[in-house]
Amino acid sequence: MERKFTLMVFLIGAILTTGFLSVPSSYAVIASVGGAVVDVSGAPPSDISVGVEESDSDLLAFDENQMVVLAGDLDIDKDGTPGGPFGVGAASPTTIAGGTLVNSHYIHYDSVSDSLTNLSGSVTFQGTIIGVIFLNPNQLASNAELGLAGTSYGGAHQYEGNDMFTISGDGKTISVFNEATNGIDGIRVITEPFDNVPVGGTFIPIDQSALLLAGVQSVSMWMIPVILAGIGIGVFVIKRRN
Repeated sequence: MERKFTLMVFLIGAILTTGFLSVPSSYAVIASVGGAVVDVSGAPPSDISVGVEESDSDLLAFDENQMVVLAGDLDIDKDGTPGGPFGVGAASPTTIAGGTLVNSHYIHYDSVSDSLTNLSGSVTFQGTIIGVIFLNPNQLASNAELGLAGTSYGGAHQYEGNDMFTISGDGKTISVFNEATNGIDGIRVITEPFDNVPVGGTFIPIDQSALLLAGVQSVSMWMIPVILAGIGIGVFVIKRRN
């Protein structure tokens, strides 16, 4: 009877530990893609410099840094207001305030052909689009904070000529049209973190308050199931020896 009880304590502790500590390692929020877009978030490119990831058939989309609290105001080329098409001539520079919690994503196109090549597609995010960066100055300036550490971004990636994009009415889908001749186009999309990410074994909205809660309680509340598991193991071992 005692062995059954101590084994039950151990199992409950282990289950609680697993449940409470099953927190995603990243918050990848590309929900779906369409047209020529291929989601490569699972294996993002190590280098998107000119001439490295060339294709006349694919636009590469991938999640960049997630759950970033902006260190300062972020300069963007367009806010997330739905509509379009938007392009170089429709840039409306603004900023996202420092301290804002954001996710970042990138859509990359590098054509192979020396003749004019057109590709179009769409990316739907789980979070709402709050900013778009498609001109060189702001792309280069935001690479360090929002770009992936393991990806080399190279130099110029900006939209030009007939490159354009639209934002859907619900603010969660960006549709892009890229035109290039053996060249490169890139666009960075900034979104709000989406709700209902499992933290602490339950579903709570993700915002700064939720992150603070998770951080503060990670040492206190989250240690309870760990301690219970340890007690279960210790008691089980002692009883086995007896």
